[in-house]
Amino acid sequence: MEVTLDLRAEWNQIFEESWRQMKHFFYAPNMHGVDWEAMRLRYRPLAQAVNHRADLTYVIGELIGELNSGHTYVGGGEMPRPPKVNVGMLGAELQRDPQTGFYKIVRILRGQNWSRTLRSPLTEIGVNVREGEYLIAVNGAPTNTLSDVYEALVNTVGRQVTLRVNSRPEEKGSRDVVVIPSRMSSSSATIRWSRRISRRWIKRRRPGGLHPHPRHGGFGPE
Repeated sequence: MEVTLDLRAEWNQIFEESWRQMKHFFYAPNMHGVDWEAMRLRYRPLAQAVNHRADLTYVIGELIGELNSGHTYVGGGEMPRPPKVNVGMLGAELQRDPQTGFYKIVRILRGQNWSRTLRSPLTEIGVNVREGEYLIAVNGAPTNTLSDVYEALVNTVGRQVTLRVNSRPEEKGSRDVVVIPSRMSSSSATIRWSRRISRRWIKRRRPGGLHPHPRHGGFGPE
């Protein structure tokens, strides 16, 4: 269904309802000593002046921030989002060979291939690629002619890509391997970091220690 919206009227209503929601449901009846009606009048002109949904969210966040209370978040809302260009990631650390221009596969990140978001493409079944080998070409494009190897991986997320690899930085003796790049390598890198930190803690384990939590990117009680 498509409808025509008066965005200005909608945004004004969102601001008023956000203010009203905090007025009636904030845990402290005295609003932490803040004159909440005065805050409404102070921030209303700002809300009426915005020209983008994201700016309205910012203004509402500043309004609620006047309460000086934790866990009072503002987010979401319909807003235009520019299309993103997905770059396929191989789940590996690559380093350019200064003499030949080809890329060396320095390290292959060990993901968790049972999860689509945590998988490491070069470690999947049937992918014969090893650390220390060289990436000679991507879909037929020689990597030593590219200013950046990721040029050849644009819009390849979830699609089959043919990599030409070799144990030496040269075309002769190379072989082709088909992989499916993932959306990002950060998750695999986080797992690797978490495991490394965990090993350090295990070596000096003590009651009441901490362990890294890869999901939240921080530490939690043991």
